Amino acid sequence: MVRSLAARFPGGQRIERVIGMTTMRTIHAIALAMILSAAPLMSCAPSRSEVAGPTASVNATPDAISAAATLSAVQRGPGAGQPAVDFALKGIDGSDVTLSSLRGKGVVLVFWATWCEYCRQVLPHLAEVYEEARDDGIEMLAINQQEEPERVVAYTAEHDLPYPVLMDRDGEVADRYRVRGLPTTVFIDPGGAVQRVHLGTLEESALRDYVNALLPKET
Repeated sequence: MVRSLAARFPGGQRIERVIGMTTMRTIHAIALAMILSAAPLMSCAPSRSEVAGPTASVNATPDAISAAATLSAVQRGPGAGQPAVDFALKGIDGSDVTLSSLRGKGVVLVFWATWCEYCRQVLPHLAEVYEEARDDGIEMLAINQQEEPERVVAYTAEHDLPYPVLMDRDGEVADRYRVRGLPTTVFIDPGGAVQRVHLGTLEESALRDYVNALLPKET
């Protein structure tokens, strides 16, 4: 049909080229959508009413949104080799925790919420690795996002989470780290530099590898 246009009308070859370019753009768009939707990453949006990023399509799949959020979190937040952003938060036990006070330890931050399905998958893995590595100079901080303390306390007790659980009531710390989805896990070395930012679910083997890379060097 395209060739018949070129044969019958003046300028038909130009029409043919335009149609071909449009077709290729469509193919590229479909391929990109397939790549994003096939990404193994899984995460929750920052809140039940938000999607990850202002340009997310209404018809985008959750996995596609998660993949887009991953790029956003890594590109906008503190990246590998950059200083971790300091903060002070109150724990559910009433203690005050400051990130800078943990300098000299490897620190893992996980931004989470009780309603996030994928957070509930990651938290037990973090607990197991924390129990193994805490005596070797690793600290983990579970930073809850904008929930009522009573709900967080009940969830922590029910699941026997061993690491400190902090309350980011207004989401200010998450904003400093440009968190765009939950869970987001930030790996910080003993010198206070971010080594890795990971959005979404995390295999236990990969988690161990990332934590081992944060172990303080023996002097």
